[in-house]
Amino acid sequence: MPGTIVLVMAIILVAVTMVLMTAQQLAMLRLLLRQDDRGRDDRSGGEGRGSHEKAGPAMFVVEETSATVASVPVDDRVPARPPLAVVRDGERVADAPALWRGARECTIMFVDIAGFGAARRSERDRRTLRDVTYTLVEDALDEVGAGPSVWYREDRGDGALLLLPDGVPAERLVARAVPAMLDGLRQHDRSAGPGLDLRLRVSLDAGRAAVDERGAFGDTVIAASRLLDAPLLKDRLTEPGRLLALILSARVHAALPETDAFERIDVHVKEHRLVGWTALYGADLDGAGGLDHRAVLPHRARRLIRAGRAAG
Repeated sequence: MPGTIVLVMAIILVAVTMVLMTAQQLAMLRLLLRQDDRGRDDRSGGEGRGSHEKAGPAMFVVEETSATVASVPVDDRVPARPPLAVVRDGERVADAPALWRGARECTIMFVDIAGFGAARRSERDRRTLRDVTYTLVEDALDEVGAGPSVWYREDRGDGALLLLPDGVPAERLVARAVPAMLDGLRQHDRSAGPGLDLRLRVSLDAGRAAVDERGAFGDTVIAASRLLDAPLLKDRLTEPGRLLALILSARVHAALPETDAFERIDVHVKEHRLVGWTALYGADLDGAGGLDHRAVLPHRARRLIRAGRAAG
């Protein structure tokens, strides 16, 4: 009798084992069939069972079954270097072309709206000032042939950080983009109502910077940020008639033609001790509101300014 019980239990155990093995084999077979179907669908244009919509920037697709989880490698539906989305505190703050993944030599530009958080401004005022500032910056970059497809922009709330390829040198921004921004500021200033007065601080540097999913970083990015926060630059922009305060790094200033349009200042901000070169601009191009930027403009740009004056 005990032998019979043992025999029955052994038979039951073998039967259960065979059932489990069969279930696992069936699950694996279903997985292989799904992957095979998907491969045929991709080759035939992506139609039929197992096809997926075009994938976004995900680096892999996960297929789940009752038996296992398999990582399916990226195929040609996913760009090898997708656009980089920068997210901070749950908010998307920047989109970078794929060329900005990793580190590279570039031109760094910070733009800041002075007095953005002043109590006299409403939230509607601040939204308008952000819109105007972004428009001014984008139009200015168009002047140097730099469209959104080549630069990286990161929103800073009261301003922005921009990285441009080293094919767009900072001296070209000084010569062409800054005058375009100043012209837009003057037009805005002539019609700005209460709370909508706009003054900008701009810093320019050149060097190596990197971008990852958290944003831009690097020694040059930090240095350009510190230049923007120079106390003397902030103070001078509060003087009547001032619209734009520009500060250049020593490297950028050295690349300009010889000019006396900039003043050397020492910048001590946090742990940094830097040298900056500043110019202030106001409502009058001839210098009543600040230094004359025409000294660093190429001949063609000066000719365009004169033509614009004559037309006006």
